[in-house]
Amino acid sequence: MTSELVALDLALNIILKTLLVVILVFTLLMLRNIDKTIRSLEKSAESLEHTAETVEDLTTIARILPFVGGKNK
Repeated sequence: MTSELVALDLALNIILKTLLVVILVFTLLMLRNIDKTIRSLEKSAESLEHTAETVEDLTTIARILPFVGGKNK
């Protein structure tokens, strides 16, 4: 009876430690993926900012051109 409980305790210990390692690895992979996603979003935001600046420059130039800018002030 006692040896069965020891064997059961050992088996449960192995299962628990294995699950803990799996959860730890899964958490690290998720954090890495979140980091990649955040970096990608930062690049997209910078790209949008750059595009907005370019459009602003183009609209400034377009206001000067005849037939595009309307009335010159």
